[in-house]
Amino acid sequence: MDPSIWVDLISAQIAVDGRSVSASAKLYIMMNKPRGVVTTRDDPAGRATVFDCLKPQDIPFISPVGRLDKASEGLLLLT
Repeated sequence: MDPSIWVDLISAQIAVDGRSVSASAKLYIMMNKPRGVVTTRDDPAGRATVFDCLKPQDIPFISPVGRLDKASEGLLLLT
């Protein structure tokens, strides 16, 4: 496949190994990150992460936009 080819995601039918695939719905989360929580998906040191704050929710894969360190608190965007 040529990566320079433009694909119209609205009208194109895309398949991988014969199985149809489609884009997931877009999701944006604004979170007031508490102090003492790290902005990472997994922390080898076992510290609480922003994703621990979202655990009870059934949320698809999301990523933080930027980072706030452990001592910072405030607005964190995830998409």
